Amino acid sequence: MEKYLNFILQYPTLILSGLTAVYVFLTFMILNQMRNEREELRRPYIQIRSYLRERAVECLQIKNVGQTAAEDVKFILDKDFFQHGDRKRNIKELPIFKNGIKSVPPKMEYYIDLAQYQLFFSKNRDENIIPTSFTITCIYSYKYYFFSKKKVKEKTTIDIESTEYTTLPPGDVPYWLGIISEKLSELIKLLKK
Repeated sequence: MEKYLNFILQYPTLILSGLTAVYVFLTFMILNQMRNEREELRRPYIQIRSYLRERAVECLQIKNVGQTAAEDVKFILDKDFFQHGDRKRNIKELPIFKNGIKSVPPKMEYYIDLAQYQLFFSKNRDENIIPTSFTITCIYSYKYYFFSKKKVKEKTTIDIESTEYTTLPPGDVPYWLGIISEKLSELIKLLKK
């Protein structure tokens, strides 16, 4: 009888040991996933985009939209691009592209004029001078847990040709001018009374 009792008690202990091992493994996986998600939220993200400034000049905006600084930032352009069609002003030769940037803190922005918007769609445009599509590779690193660094390599394709015949939403300036105009009208009415 005692043999059977010991034998029966061994199975639950064995089952509990197995469940504990599964629980430890799942806890480790959950903690690892949480650590990765936290890193993704905190790391730097270098955003590169084109935009139309004052509805006349196509510009390049480079911005760290992440939560920490990007370090040792390097930019590689796949094509030559000559600012405003001037053969003496290749943007590859600008310090930001030629030398890189030591550190880009969060929310830091850089703006680079490319060319007047109409030059991108001119019949006389030379694709070797003002390309309508080009790729910028951005390589940077950031501090990753204590003393280690993690390296990131991202490619962004700027495709200005796809913006032809599109419109831009009104920016903040027209909105605020409308508000100011309304408030001034109200103020003038009050002063007339």
